[in-house]
Amino acid sequence: MPGFAGSRHEQLELFREFAEDFNTVTMPHEKYYDLEKWEMQEYERKKRGEASNGGVRTTFDDEREREAEMRRERDARDRAAEAAELRATGRSLLDDGAADDVRQQQLLLAEQQHAYKRGDLETVRRIQRKLDAIGRDDGQKEFRPAGWG
Repeated sequence: MPGFAGSRHEQLELFREFAEDFNTVTMPHEKYYDLEKWEMQEYERKKRGEASNGGVRTTFDDEREREAEMRRERDARDRAAEAAELRATGRSLLDDGAADDVRQQQLLLAEQQHAYKRGDLETVRRIQRKLDAIGRDDGQKEFRPAGWG
């Protein structure tokens, strides 16, 4: 055994005790049976933040714990408010029909551009009148073919 400072006889005696405990399943702790499994459990436990002393608190920092608890509650409240606001905004857009209007305007604009490329100026004018009737509030410049009033 590397790092053992005793005599060879003492080393053999300790190994015999270990072998007897192992074979009779009388080890003092479960980690001696499957060290790898025990190390993984310890790693997971430490990752979760549990104490190794059986859950007994050894530090008492109430102020910091209360601060963290308040921060978690405030964050949860903020997330809930944001979600509610988003739902309300989404409903109001759908209720107003604004999304449908924008979609219809985009389709009309695409159809108008296609008609212009085909050279069908009568269709271009007719679609422009529809777009003017809908009333474009999105701040985009209306499509006007080059050289067309």
